[in-house]
Amino acid sequence: MSKPALIFVNAPPRAGKDTVAAALAESLGCVPVKFAEPIRRAIAGFFDVDMSEINEIVENHKGRSHPLLFDAEIRDLMIGLSEGWAKPRMGDRCFGRLLARKLDLIVYSGRSMVVSDAGFETEVDPVVEEIGPPRTHMLLIRLFRGPLEDEKWDSRKRLDAARWPGMASIDLHNDGTIQELKENAVRQVVAWYTVAEPWHHEHA
Repeated sequence: MSKPALIFVNAPPRAGKDTVAAALAESLGCVPVKFAEPIRRAIAGFFDVDMSEINEIVENHKGRSHPLLFDAEIRDLMIGLSEGWAKPRMGDRCFGRLLARKLDLIVYSGRSMVVSDAGFETEVDPVVEEIGPPRTHMLLIRLFRGPLEDEKWDSRKRLDAARWPGMASIDLHNDGTIQELKENAVRQVVAWYTVAEPWHHEHA
């Protein structure tokens, strides 16, 4: 039986992380997940709104006040919950531990996973410890858009796969159309997995 893939996407804001994750979900059946999902669910619960509405605000109104949030900014709320409450009380690894718990169930189903918001080493660490080899093949997709000196990061940062033994790395450059980015991402992931899981492909 082939091992599922555990894929992390790392990039600054607006570089195409969710676009890549959606392409891998649509074309390869990967389950898209986020470290930030518990924070989004907490905000949705507090304001008694649907998760789809929170996701829409995050994607299209980040940095701006929103009436559903009593004119607060979603980014301020997420940072306040994460940095002001969760991490001080439960440690910097808490969101990684929560995601590892969720991914544990997905691994048993045999499905591959793509984490679209990887940017903190201390969040990735517990996921790798619990869900990484020998249970999965691991890949870090580092996404670039424009020159390095033009990259505008938030509190997240560029990751290096060398930190996690057994993790492969692919650099993708978002310098064309959205469709080209999607096709390139799928093509390179398929090429990587063919090498990572050769028996499966030779006998398919």
